[in-house]
Order: sequence, then structure tokens, then C-alpha cells
Amino acid sequence: MQLRKLGTIVLLLFVALGSACGPKADKKVSAKNKVENTPGRDKEIFEGAIAEMRKGRYERGRIDLETLITTYVDSPYLPLAKLAIADSYFREGGTSNLAQAEAEYQNWLSFFATTQRDLAPQVLYKMAEIHMRQMLAPDRDQHEALKAERTLMQLVQNYPDAANLPEVKTKLDEIRERLADADFNVATFYYNNRNAWAGAESRLKEIIEKYPNYTKMDEVYHLLGMTEVQREDTEQAGKYFSMLAQKYPNSEYFQDSVDHLKKFEMNVPNPDPNAPPRREKAGFVGNMKAKVFEPTIQTNDDGILITKDGKTNNTVVKALQDANNAWTNSPTPVTTTVGASKTGTGGTTAPGQANPSGTVKVGVGGPDKPDDKDKKGPIKPNN
Repeated sequence: MQLRKLGTIVLLLFVALGSACGPKADKKVSAKNKVENTPGRDKEIFEGAIAEMRKGRYERGRIDLETLITTYVDSPYLPLAKLAIADSYFREGGTSNLAQAEAEYQNWLSFFATTQRDLAPQVLYKMAEIHMRQMLAPDRDQHEALKAERTLMQLVQNYPDAANLPEVKTKLDEIRERLADADFNVATFYYNNRNAWAGAESRLKEIIEKYPNYTKMDEVYHLLGMTEVQREDTEQAGKYFSMLAQKYPNSEYFQDSVDHLKKFEMNVPNPDPNAPPRREKAGFVGNMKAKVFEPTIQTNDDGILITKDGKTNNTVVKALQDANNAWTNSPTPVTTTVGASKTGTGGTTAPGQANPSGTVKVGVGGPDKPDDKDKKGPIKPNN
């Protein structure tokens, strides 16, 4: 009898403990939901993540921004959050991070190039800078240089009124100078080491066609003339020597071109009065420095939104202000119901199973939006 009473007491204790634990767990869940669903939470997450990234805590900032993106799908900070994630990989640097940054920037363009048109040229420019940072010397593979050129050309064609267009064109000239150098090196190798006159001619003509602003164009015309001399085509050789004599009278190859024209009994054209000055050739040290110490074109290590000093350009400031103006209170967080949920008829529906209305059961958390707009002030962009 005593054992039976003892067993009953133990059972009642277990029941009491279970009842006591149940409500506490519910209170914890409710408290958590209350914090997450507080009006303005998306804005707080965004500002906090940006602050973390500016301190170099990129991984922590990305986790917060991913929370914002997946939870507040209609937040006005969504485009800027995606942009900040791309910036974080760009600022970290390294081959793998730069590849991820390019993918993130491309993803941003896929979704926001139309709605955020002022920022799109800057995103394309950053994608070009990713390839510029990985460019190699002219005597090596130019795959990255070609990608950078194509990206900048896309920017020029799609955004002819872009604010950063002057800088874009300057970088295009630098990249094309590098590409022309690479072709000229190949042509010189064909001429000096292979006696491959046709191959040299093809490369040199490509430079004239694709890179008309090449600073070593006088050398291109002279080597073309010498290539045609080797092929015993004096008429074509004279054509290139004449171009050099007319366009580049200050070139170190001018006199040799004139001598060839006289030898072929051809007229020496009058020099262009607006011809460029004599170009200083880089010596051995200069060539080694260009190949070893300065293989890449100068780029900016800052992102578009995430910068080292916290300052941003006018386009970014405007985008931040637009997000602030569009923001009134926290958008409703969206969460998918986990586990069985009650239906309107009193039954249950398993996750992903269609309910009687023919839709999948998805719960939407968070309080109703208040009637009054949130009184918090707008985010202050860093100037």
C-alpha cells in the first residue's frame, strides 16, 4: 500500500513539473518573437551590420544582413543590404573573395539594375575593378584585362550619362594600353624570333584597329613597314613608313622611315604640325618595375557602400536617404510554419501539405502595423 502511495506521489510530481516547464517555454518564445518583430527592426539590423563591416567584421555583418534579407523581404533596405554583402567580399580581397564579390554584384544587377539605376554604373565599375586587380603584366595572360574591358564597355553603352563616366574612360585607355602592349610583344617575338611575317602583321594591324590611342603607335607603323620589307612588298612598306613620317615626325623611327621612302623613290609627306612630342622610352629598370612591381592597374580598395573612412559618394547618400524616406516601421517578418498547424476546420495540416483552401500553410509573424508612423528619425548617412 505504501509503495502504491509513493508511486502516485512521484507521478503527480512529474505532472506538476511538466506543467511548470510548459508555460515558461512559451514565454521564452513569445519574448523572442516580441524582440524580432519590434517596429524598426530591419533598420536596426541594417545599421548594426554596416557598423560591424566598417570595423572589419565582415562575416558577422553578412550574417546580420542575410537575416534582414530573408526575414524582411519588403524592406526598403534590401537593395543596400545586398550591395553591402558584395562590398564586404570586395574589401576582404583574395581570389576566392573577389570571385564571390563579382557573383554578388552580378546578382544585385539582376534584381536592382532598373530600380536603382544610379547605383548600377558603380556596381559595373566595381566588377571591372575586380578584374583590374587581377590583371597580369603584358607578357602574360590577358584574360582578366579582356574581362575588365568588356565590363567597362558594357557600362559605357548602357549608362552613357553615368556620373563616373570620365573615370571609366580613363581606365579603359589604361586597360587597352596593356592589351596593345601584349599584342605588340607577340608581334615583336614573331618578327625577331620566328620570322613569322604574317603573324606579326596580323597582330600589328589588330592594334591599329582596336587600340587607336596606343602610345607606341609609331613603333607599330615602323615594325609593320619592316615586316613588309621582309616580305618584299615595297608598296605596302612605303604606305606604313609614310604614315609614320606624317603622324609622328618627332619619333625616334622618323629618320629611318624617311630613308626607306627615299630608297623606294617615294615622296616624303609633310609632317603633322599637331604631332605628339617625342616619347620617352622606359629603360631597363622601368621595364622591370612595370613587369614585377606594378603588374596591375591602380584600383580603389573601398566598396560602394562599405568604405574605410565611412564616407560615401552622393549617389550612395541619395540611395540611403531614399531608403529612409520609404521606411516608416518594420515590415512584417515572414516565417514559415514548422511542424503541424491547425486548420480552420479544427484539423491539422503537415508542413507543405495543402489545406482545404488549396494553399500551403505559411504563418506570418509579427504584430499588426500601428496606425501612427514610427517617430524614429531617418538614418544619417556618413559624409
